Amino acid sequence: MSERRRFIALWLGLLALHLLHSARFVLDSAPDTDAAWTGFPLDDAFIHLVYAKSLSLFQGFDYNPGQPEAGFTSPLWTILLAPVFWVTTGLDGTLVLGVKLVGVAVATACSGLVALITGRLTGSFAAAVAAGVLVAVEPYVAFAGVSGMEVALASFTLLLPLWLLACDRTHAALAALALAPLARPESTIVVIAMAPILVERHFAEREPFARLLRALAPMVCAGSAWLLYCQLVTGHPLPSTFYVKSLDAASISLLRGITWNAQSIAAILASSPLFGYGAGALATGLGAIALLRTFGSHGDPAIRAAALGAVVAPLAWLAGITFSHRLADPGFYYWSRYVHPVLPLLAVLLAVGLHALCATHRGGDAARRWRHARVAAGGLVVALVAITAAFRSSEQAEVYAWNCQNMNEVQVALGRWVETHAESDDVVATVDAGAIRFVGGRHTVDMGGLNSHEILTGGRDALVRADPRFVAAFRGTIEPALAVRWQLVERAVATSKHYTVSPAPVQAAMAIYEVTNRGAGARAESPER
Repeated sequence: MSERRRFIALWLGLLALHLLHSARFVLDSAPDTDAAWTGFPLDDAFIHLVYAKSLSLFQGFDYNPGQPEAGFTSPLWTILLAPVFWVTTGLDGTLVLGVKLVGVAVATACSGLVALITGRLTGSFAAAVAAGVLVAVEPYVAFAGVSGMEVALASFTLLLPLWLLACDRTHAALAALALAPLARPESTIVVIAMAPILVERHFAEREPFARLLRALAPMVCAGSAWLLYCQLVTGHPLPSTFYVKSLDAASISLLRGITWNAQSIAAILASSPLFGYGAGALATGLGAIALLRTFGSHGDPAIRAAALGAVVAPLAWLAGITFSHRLADPGFYYWSRYVHPVLPLLAVLLAVGLHALCATHRGGDAARRWRHARVAAGGLVVALVAITAAFRSSEQAEVYAWNCQNMNEVQVALGRWVETHAESDDVVATVDAGAIRFVGGRHTVDMGGLNSHEILTGGRDALVRADPRFVAAFRGTIEPALAVRWQLVERAVATSKHYTVSPAPVQAAMAIYEVTNRGAGARAESPER
């Protein structure tokens, strides 16, 4: 069989694995409902759908009609989801399935790219197969694929330049890097780390300088366009989420935040089956050493550059996460999702490490015995990864189903209440601005400021000026003075008895309050999100 046919067969096999693994998640019935099939595990997924729906109607990135915002950190994911609205129906129909299929397709593409990159770096089809399968069986990758979030897309935009670089397509790799920050802003650190490797390849090839400028143009234009959009819309050069979720916004010192994040990242990575009770971590480290040796000795300059990039990219991503928003509790997907895009990159290192363990070396009996011992060690790593993946997949599928159940019981339920009881011209202020806006379909003010930039600068005054008729908030979290001023009356309550989205019990109960003293304009601080 030709190499091309072998890789086509591999891609088809990986697609089958991803579909089966994803089915394990979306068909899980731990809550005794079909929430895993009909819902999403995070309210943020609905925020992307709000903007994607607006984009599908050719209304731009509007949060409310005629109100452009920058409350999403992944414009590329929003653009990718927009066509789903053209071929699907509402939330109760095929939309959720369509979004999840897009996520599974992107996750499958990640597996394929990991296999291709590993095959190029090692020259081994077996290593390529191992790498692709490692990603396909990773439960956090499966979770991400059906989460409605951009996690898998972030991985894809980091892997694509690596593969192009390994194929000696330096300028295409530079152009592909332009996509990375549009998938996740932390990818900017990876771009900064990878760009010198690619630029060095350009000068080593003695290509005209004009060609380098053409290759850099997509990166410069895409980044500048996004920054300019944010500046024009919100008055700030970065998406609103940065100013709400960064370490500075968390009101903690930089050193304390970095220390906490480093510990959280270590805990998140340790929970991944790829690290197989520590054995996988050792093999991953061995893979990094092997790639650095490849960088120093391989005869193909493109392979050398790709080997260095495969080590630098995951380290740069983790550095970007460490210096960004605080990972409050690494045991919950709400925070661990920020680290998960690095897992396919680490799968490359793990597969290379396994290949290094099992590679054939010439020699006598002692060398053969040593190789047998190394193969046995590699087999032990694979067994530990497989066993861990099987147990963790079952555990995470149940968590996924309950996360979706929580969203359906609270945010989606209140969104349906708004859709039924609020007038078309009513304004709703809310602390969770995804499902209530998307399902409710009313003009919505995000009290956290992510999707209502005026709240970031105007605080409570801007909230009062919005003159909402209804307020959706977790019980007991509205500032007492504001509640008295507005003379709030509780109209509906949604609760989830087994809340798994975050460790905060207060978020298990959310209420809709009606403002009975409209037009009130007292000055005070904005309520906390």
